[in-house]
Amino acid sequence: MKPTVQTIISEKGANNCYLIETIKGYLLIITGKKTNYTKLHEVLSTKGCVSSHINLIIFTSYSSSNYKRYIYLKEKYQADIAMHILDRELLNEPKSKGLAEKIKNIFRSKSAIKFEPDLIIDEGFNLSDYGLNARVLYVPGISKSVGILTENGELFCDDLEELNDHKKDAQNENSGYLERLKNLLVATVYPGHGDPLSLQSSNI
Repeated sequence: MKPTVQTIISEKGANNCYLIETIKGYLLIITGKKTNYTKLHEVLSTKGCVSSHINLIIFTSYSSSNYKRYIYLKEKYQADIAMHILDRELLNEPKSKGLAEKIKNIFRSKSAIKFEPDLIIDEGFNLSDYGLNARVLYVPGISKSVGILTENGELFCDDLEELNDHKKDAQNENSGYLERLKNLLVATVYPGHGDPLSLQSSNI
């Protein structure tokens, strides 16, 4: 069975999600930091995705305010939650900008529910155990997190428009990243916003 991809088009201002059906069940890829969870649950319900039908949920971008969503999705669908290793390090350590916020975080930390992902993923991690012949890419030029590249050349990631805006100077941590993407055998890009597109049409 060849995996099938359904794009869950988000409303304006929110990110796309991608539901991939494999011989072992479903994988859900949530791109970006803004997700319309009401819309997401509606679509999943129409596909018959209930508890235990989704094997893995991958977040391509981390948000410290999303930890309650991680817990909710895990409980609702009984799915493993995957997170990039660098995002895991930031998960329970939200940044504080001012003294007042630091004080608030001290009290929050005493009552906060700590979340631990079920799966830590990094560059080269293979998803074949979940029914998808794909590997994880560390793509800081797109989302400062991860992208998923299948054996068929399908790349699930955040928006390429953001990537194209990065400067390619020697001081930039993303220097040379555009060149790296050119060398990947990518046929179709599934971005955080908009329709899937051909790599050749993305001005990369």
